[in-house]
Amino acid sequence: ILGTLLGDSSIGYPNSYSKSPRLSSTHGYVQREWAEYKAKFLHRLDAKTRVAKNDGWGDMSVYTATACNPSLIAIDKLVKRRGKKNVSREWLDGIGDIGLAWWICDDGSASDKSMFLHTEGFSKQDNELIADWFCDNIGKATVCQNKQKKAYLINIASWTQIEVGKRVSQYVPE
Repeated sequence: ILGTLLGDSSIGYPNSYSKSPRLSSTHGYVQREWAEYKAKFLHRLDAKTRVAKNDGWGDMSVYTATACNPSLIAIDKLVKRRGKKNVSREWLDGIGDIGLAWWICDDGSASDKSMFLHTEGFSKQDNELIADWFCDNIGKATVCQNKQKKAYLINIASWTQIEVGKRVSQYVPE
């Protein structure tokens, strides 16, 4: 859960009457199998997917949401400050290899020479924390700026991709 929250998922209380938060995500239709895989894995949280018209990129998207669950309260408190996702060392230290795999499957891209984590939704400070954490725990990573979007993302060095692959391969579905 901590890994996918760094990627395409969000956590929150659906309305003012909710006593517990739920986890949700939206993926493009081309990621339908990935969304269904995550929902199946999260079956204890009663995760369900549905296909819906997309008003953004692509015609259709896949929306997944869990039921509200008290077990998500601590996670909500860990990943948010003042109602907004805010990266912390504690959050990053908690993702483990399976969380790293889910983060990459949500928001990663790769070529022969580089791998990126599309962290454009996070601040420059959050991105710097992510890059530092990556360097301390896995290998070289740097913060790059997407000047068109005026946002930042993580560039993972090509030789570090080998270490990342070793760590996540067993957790990435076909």
